[in-house]
Amino acid sequence: MNLRFFTTVCVEMKSFLLFIYVVFV
Repeated sequence: MNLRFFTTVCVEMKSFLLFIYVVFV
C-alpha cells in the first residue's frame, strides 16, 4: 500500500467521523 494513499484515506476518515460526530451531537 502506498503511504500517501494511506494518509489520504486516514484524513478522509477523520473528516467523515468528525462530520458524523457534528451531525449526531
